[in-house]
Formats: sequence, structure tokens, C-alpha cells
Amino acid sequence: MKWSKKMSPSDAQQETKGSLMPFRFTQENCPGDLNTWFRDKFFNGLEWKDKTRRNTQIEEADIKISVRIQGKDLGQRDMRLTHTESRKKNHNAPSTHLIFDKVTRKYLKDNDTTGEQIVFTKDLAGLFNLDIGDNEP
Repeated sequence: MKWSKKMSPSDAQQETKGSLMPFRFTQENCPGDLNTWFRDKFFNGLEWKDKTRRNTQIEEADIKISVRIQGKDLGQRDMRLTHTESRKKNHNAPSTHLIFDKVTRKYLKDNDTTGEQIVFTKDLAGLFNLDIGDNEP
């Protein structure tokens, strides 16, 4: 399974007018319903746990992702996914977010990947890969 999009400045952890945001899984190249496809299809094998944050019910899942950025292998990283369908009430915002680990976030901040392609893959064994660079979508 595969999903990709072009990195925005916010995705690339570059300073914007607002605060830095987690990575958001958007409609771009999404083969299903934005509000459910990532949670129910792409990341369906993960152990999702109900949590409450700022009086909002969310689901969280820990995920191991093999990360490669601009040809540099950062190894397998421990990250966290969050999902809540209530985000769509905020101008139909994406429901599923990825919180980068410190190593990945620092690499992105120090090496601007804005405009590059990010590709997430899930293999038949359920292993996840993230590749950012001059990839074909």
C-alpha cells in the first residue's frame, strides 16, 4: 500500500506564520474518504488507544517507521499517530496526524524538504516506510 504528497513548508517543519504542526495526512492522492481511510485502511493493523486531549476524544497509536530523507537513512524511528474525526469540523482538516520523533523533526528543520515528495508505504508484512526526496508519486 502506498500514499504520497508534496511536502508543504509546515510538513517540512519550516517556520510559517503559524506554529509548527504535526504532519497531516491530506486528501492528495488519498484513494478513499480522507476522514477514515488512513485510520481504517492504511494504519488499520496498529493498536489504537482512546485518549482525551484538551477535552477532545482522540485515538493514538505508536508506530515504527523506517525513515529515509534526501537519500539519508535515519533508520527505524518510533513515532505516534493521532486520529479524531472532529478535526474535519475545522474547515474539513485532515483527521489523522503523524507526530515526528525528535531525530526526524530536527533533520527536517535543518534540511528544507519543502516541495519534495513524501512517500509512505506499508508492505505485506505491515512494515512502514517513509521516504522524502525527488520521488515519483
